[in-house]
Amino acid sequence: MPGIDVNCNAPVTKGGTPLHFAAGNGHEAVVKHLLAAPGIDINAPETDGQTPLTWAASNGKDSEAAVKLLLAAPGIDVNAPDTNGRTPLSFAAGRGHEAIAKLLLAAPGIDVNAADTDGWTPLTWAAFTGEEDIVQGLCAVPEILVDVADIKRRLENPPEGWRWEYPALKEDQEKCVRGIGRICGVERRRDAGWITRSRT
Repeated sequence: MPGIDVNCNAPVTKGGTPLHFAAGNGHEAVVKHLLAAPGIDINAPETDGQTPLTWAASNGKDSEAAVKLLLAAPGIDVNAPDTNGRTPLSFAAGRGHEAIAKLLLAAPGIDVNAADTDGWTPLTWAAFTGEEDIVQGLCAVPEILVDVADIKRRLENPPEGWRWEYPALKEDQEKCVRGIGRICGVERRRDAGWITRSRT
């Protein structure tokens, strides 16, 4: 409709735009209409710096269709970081949204090694939350950078707000760390440095 601001912010809800809410709640038809609207800002950040793609990637399977639509939109920033440096892939990997992680990994220009302000990459987050299938998918990417010792250190000292979950996740985390060493073809050693995974 004439006069409608498709990029208006909702200040009481983190400054999200209509596209944030449609994408984050998996409303495929609404996302489709908004993406077709003149002047739509598909990479608009809310107060935490998160874009509509980040909201969709964080939500999970209900937003898979929305993620597909956003990734197909011209000008989409697949690596847009929030104020903590976390990208859509970081959230998808850390929250166990395997299907969405696969979509993001297939997106042109995806940075599989993007680190947040704590130095955590999507691989670190996936290992921390014990997501073995996502760890395997990330390790299959030729550009993945792996430092097993660094990942282990970070899992033992997670960021504030996540430490309460650590004991319950320890067994799954250890499986992921072993899997990273096995799949990526690197030895688990104290002096491990950043290396590029080589295919066999």
